[in-house]
Amino acid sequence: MNGYKNGVIEPCSSAYARSPSSPQKRRQSTSLTGYFRKFIPAYSVIAKPLSDLLRKDTPFNFDVKQKASFDELKRLLCQKPVLVQEVLNSTFQRSINTTPFELLFGTQINNKTDLRIQQLIDEQLQLEFNENRKLLRKAAKTQILKVQNENKKSYNLRRKSPYLYSVKDLVAIKKTQPGPGQKHYNKFIGPYKITQVKPNDTYNAEKCGNFDGPTKTSTCAEYLKPWPNK
Repeated sequence: MNGYKNGVIEPCSSAYARSPSSPQKRRQSTSLTGYFRKFIPAYSVIAKPLSDLLRKDTPFNFDVKQKASFDELKRLLCQKPVLVQEVLNSTFQRSINTTPFELLFGTQINNKTDLRIQQLIDEQLQLEFNENRKLLRKAAKTQILKVQNENKKSYNLRRKSPYLYSVKDLVAIKKTQPGPGQKHYNKFIGPYKITQVKPNDTYNAEKCGNFDGPTKTSTCAEYLKPWPNK
């Protein structure tokens, strides 16, 4: 038989819960307890008063010794831990042309030499892990997009569309490199002439005139303003 675990044995409340009242019932009780004799230390000593009743030409006399023996066996069989069948066994059934366990679970019962059930469990756990990870990543992506949209909306509330410049337009460029004594200097330098219009409102420009500043530079519309005398 396969598939056993420690637990409370069910038959202790039925087959041998009551004291036997006849030799036939005594024989049934002995057969049932004898099946589990290897799990009961000193079984033969404990069961001797009951076994003597089965001898030929021995009158059935269920007295104090016999009752004490019966109660002790019942106590040992019904207390924890005992053996109880945990799942359907793997005995082949001709009526279904397979084993009950395989019919129920779709695989042979697990034992020391066959770890197929553990493999199936591991595969299922791996599938669940991958599925949960996908759901977690999907939820994180959705949350990131939500926060990005909120940030974009908040950022655009205080902004206006940039001024569009063309090639050869004269512009002033805002100083972006701070330094000592810059408080009383102009915040813009120029004029610069737009030489190239690039994507995302960015421009290449070159210096027109004699003043402090880079000869050629690249900047964006945020740091530009039209030259007043163009």
